[in-house]
Amino acid sequence: ELFIEGRTPLLYWLQEPENFWQNHGWVRWMLAAITLSLLLVFSVHVQTVARALMTIPSEVDVFSILGGPAYINLRYSLIWVGIVPLFIIIGFFLTGSIWGNRLPVQGAGLGFFAFMLLTNLGSGWNAAVTFADDPREFWHVTAAASEVHYLRETLHDLTMRDSFGFKNLPITILVDDDVIQPDGLLMWELREFSRVKYVSDIGSVRGDQIIILPANFTEP
Repeated sequence: ELFIEGRTPLLYWLQEPENFWQNHGWVRWMLAAITLSLLLVFSVHVQTVARALMTIPSEVDVFSILGGPAYINLRYSLIWVGIVPLFIIIGFFLTGSIWGNRLPVQGAGLGFFAFMLLTNLGSGWNAAVTFADDPREFWHVTAAASEVHYLRETLHDLTMRDSFGFKNLPITILVDDDVIQPDGLLMWELREFSRVKYVSDIGSVRGDQIIILPANFTEP
C-alpha cells in the first residue's frame, strides 16, 4: 500500500552490523606472519651486505666496484635492504587505515617477537653446539676442545692392534699445571686404561711407547 501511494517506507535496524574485518582475530596473525617474513628477508640481505663488505679491501672505494659483475649479489641485497623497511612502513599505515591502529601494532609486535625468538634460538644453538669448544665464546671459556675425543678413539684403535681390545697399553702422561692435571678431563677420558701413569719429568720416560704431552711443551 505504501508503494502504491508513492510513499517511501523507512526501515530501521536496531542492531549494529558486525564488522567482518574488525572482529576477527586472524588479522593480527596474518600481519604477524607478514612482519616476520619481511624481517627475515631484511636480516638475510643485511648479512649478505656485511659479508660482502668484509671481503672488500679497505683501500678500495666501495662505490667504484659496485658496478662489477662480482658484486651483483651485493647490489641486489642493498636494494632489498632499502625496500623492506619501506614495505613495513607503508604496510603499517595501509593496514591501519583498514583495521585501525590496534591490530597492526599487535601484528607487528607478534612478528617482531617471533623474529627475536628465532634469532636468539640460532645464537644459542651456535654457542651450545656449533662453537661449544671455542674458548672465545663468552659462555664456554673453559670448554674442552672436541679433539680430546679423537685422542680416545686413537688409543682404542691402538689397543685393537696391540692387545686385541684389552686396554692394557702403557700410557705415559706429562703433567702440566696449566693444561694437564692427574684429576682432570684427560684422566676421565682414559679411565678404562689400567696402565696410565703421570710424570712431571720427561727425561726418565723417553723410551716409553705412548707419551702424551701438553701442546705448549718445549724441550728442556
